[in-house]
Amino acid sequence: MLSYLVEVVFITKEEQRLLDSSIRGGGMGLKASMPKGWDADVINHDWVKAKRYARFEAAGIQFAEDTIGNSIR
Repeated sequence: MLSYLVEVVFITKEEQRLLDSSIRGGGMGLKASMPKGWDADVINHDWVKAKRYARFEAAGIQFAEDTIGNSIR
């Protein structure tokens, strides 16, 4: 599971605040939750289909080319 869902990427402090801050505070409120519509298919353990970038996509954060593929696999 972790090899499909965990990847190391670098984001700016501003992007981190956007993800972590509450909606009331002007952020996305995604520090400890996933956006609506996210499906990890945990029942069938089909981790390959899980959208591990869903938080970033919801916030409109794009990765620098150097960080793509920093998987722990």
